[in-house]
Amino acid sequence: MATIVMILTMDLSEKLRRAKGERNYSEIARKAAPCSPENIRKIVDQGSEPRFKLGCRIARVLGVPAEWLGDDAQDWPPPLDREQQGLDLIRQALAGNGLIDQSTEDERKLLADFRQLSKQARSQIAELVSQQAVECERLRAAMSQQAADLKSHLEKKVAEAGVEQAQRGSIDEALQEFEQWRQDRHSGEDKQQVS
Repeated sequence: MATIVMILTMDLSEKLRRAKGERNYSEIARKAAPCSPENIRKIVDQGSEPRFKLGCRIARVLGVPAEWLGDDAQDWPPPLDREQQGLDLIRQALAGNGLIDQSTEDERKLLADFRQLSKQARSQIAELVSQQAVECERLRAAMSQQAADLKSHLEKKVAEAGVEQAQRGSIDEALQEFEQWRQDRHSGEDKQQVS
């Protein structure tokens, strides 16, 4: 008997609905500021695609990785974020060595330091991503301006070439008229000489 395997994929709005849980749109918008509750509602309920930076902020507010949120091929549940994975590994190692019950102040401090470093790293990565997004936007605007300038320059050159062509055409017509007049004049003189 053949086995049928169905692969279910979740789109962005379905993931957001599940990750949102009991949170309301105002709470998410406030934490993902600058953003309005209406904008969050459109993204969650109507499947509107958020800008990259907003999507990253929403993912942070909901506690899910942004790369999971944006990848429709990844299903529910979201993977643990890197900080949670690190904490789980530390807990497993301590439990495996029988040290979990003997946690000292130093171990708690190490865990707190790890959390702080992880938070700082995420913040720095978010800042770098934000800077890169701003730089990409600046480059896109500069390229658009260069394209517009080039188009204007080419249109001007085409117009100038058209004027030169028209002038050349007028000169050619004048030369043809002069040559015709000269031929007519010579043929008129030849007729007078024959008579």
